[in-house]
Amino acid sequence: MTRPLSVSWHVSYQCNLNCSHCYSRTLPTGNELSPDHRRQAARALLDLGVRMVGFGGGEPLFVRALPELIEALSRDAACSMTSNGQLWNHQWAVDLAAAGLSNVSFSVDFPDEERNALRRGRQGYLQRVIEAIGFAREAGIGVGVTCTIANDTVDTLEGVIDLAESLDLQWVRFNSQKPLGNADRGFMLPPDGWRDVYHRLDRLQDHHRIRLDFGQGAEPLVDVALLESGSPRQVPAADRLDCGSLCGKQTFTLRPDGRMTPCSYVDLTIGNILDADPAASWDASPLRALLNDRQPQGKCGHCRHWTLCRGGCPSNALALTGTITAGDPTCWVAETGADHGD
Repeated sequence: MTRPLSVSWHVSYQCNLNCSHCYSRTLPTGNELSPDHRRQAARALLDLGVRMVGFGGGEPLFVRALPELIEALSRDAACSMTSNGQLWNHQWAVDLAAAGLSNVSFSVDFPDEERNALRRGRQGYLQRVIEAIGFAREAGIGVGVTCTIANDTVDTLEGVIDLAESLDLQWVRFNSQKPLGNADRGFMLPPDGWRDVYHRLDRLQDHHRIRLDFGQGAEPLVDVALLESGSPRQVPAADRLDCGSLCGKQTFTLRPDGRMTPCSYVDLTIGNILDADPAASWDASPLRALLNDRQPQGKCGHCRHWTLCRGGCPSNALALTGTITAGDPTCWVAETGADHGD
């Protein structure tokens, strides 16, 4: 059976902010694993075969024992983190670096202080991120920023890239907005808008030295957009770890209470990391069986990109249709009547 290579570990849903676009703010903040159970979870992840662990939440720094968890994992797995940066200081950076944190991505959605402060509800937000970047860099941790693509950020993406380059960062990661938590559908782009922004980010890579990560090789519709445009950065079906979404196949999310779910945006349970045999729970999960054997529905049944895309993002399908195996409603590809192909 296929075992996961990476996990997004949401160690806590506690956070010092309540951002207007955040998917996790409506999730419960209680019922977190005890310190002993977190240590057990770390061992179980390695036994399961996980070799990349990204810490998130919530704000991971609410867990004071985070360096201990990273140290337990980092000998065998690359450890990274996404943070809002507001709690970072010199000591946190030193402790995380000593534990083996390889890189951190700080959340920045606009190139200016005013709009970041408005989005995050925190005056001085961007300045605190810039200070956190300095702490992390001084400690030897790789640093980049993460930006969410939404209808109010789509026209400022290049400004975020310019800001990251001016700070001499290593990457900008762009996540596509999901209609969950604090965010409603008003944050979403129309289907053609998603296609256009993926094409634009691909072109921007040609003119910027910093690495742009907007889902190539991981987000099915990104790969479709790059294939359609003939981009040299397209990841064809033959070169992917798996076709379609990797959620519940090559990767999963570990929730604060120990539940394993397909991804950060789908709160449906695969199993629990504290199960007597998490690998058996993973292998026997009916939800994973559905995701691994997704069948074309609607226009997907005639789409030339089915082999590559396999219906797109399951979290979009669940949030917008109520059915996790439905075709991704954010897809722009018109029904053509063509046979399946890649």
